[in-house]
Amino acid sequence: MSVQFETTYNVSMSCEGCVADITKAVDSLAGISSVKCDIPTQTVSISGSAPPSEIVAKIQNTGREAVIRGSGQSGKGAGVCILENFSKSACPVNKGEKVVDLDGISRYVSGLARLIYLTPSSVFLDLTFTPSSFSSTATYSATIRQTGDLSNPPHSLGPVVANLGELNCKEGRCTLFKQFDMGLYDIIGRSIWISSDANGDANADGVCGVIARSAGVWDNDKQVCSCTGKNLWQERTEALGKGIN
Repeated sequence: MSVQFETTYNVSMSCEGCVADITKAVDSLAGISSVKCDIPTQTVSISGSAPPSEIVAKIQNTGREAVIRGSGQSGKGAGVCILENFSKSACPVNKGEKVVDLDGISRYVSGLARLIYLTPSSVFLDLTFTPSSFSSTATYSATIRQTGDLSNPPHSLGPVVANLGELNCKEGRCTLFKQFDMGLYDIIGRSIWISSDANGDANADGVCGVIARSAGVWDNDKQVCSCTGKNLWQERTEALGKGIN
């Protein structure tokens, strides 16, 4: 039986018509228990077992943008992992993705994994990934690795500590939604490696990232970043430009 969790979103809403559109769109997903919209705070709170990335897509289909503010349980935190391609031969799929140089290595964002606290010993994984060169016959597998050392992935990542399984790929986009038995605090600081080789050998489509802590539900109410001075909608636009959905 799937453990349910709560996720909060900021969504631009001006009237009850907005609320009705959002509620109808989200309710069409399996695993939704409740949808609560608050127009004054521009907040939508959703409980259930549906992946947050699928909920964001449904809200976007109404013509509105959605920003995830927190998930899981208040005070428990969550995890996030930005997946980047470190291959020197890789080219961005979407024009909006920005290439960044780090110590002479070209990399670009190709996916995002969210890890949601369910119980002290279980986590819900919401992972999306866009391969650099999509093949309808290719299969991709994900693993959690022992370290977060990105100096020479996958070799610097250490041994596998958890096999997350095979991704579901369709029309150039791969996803993996699952509940698995590990404590959230046991995987913070480790890494996720995705490869078309089940054993995790290096290849052109290998991507990885470090699992960092993020906000639990109702633990993040900031509207402006103290570091950049950008509001949450400006940061959302910037993230979309880098391929982070």
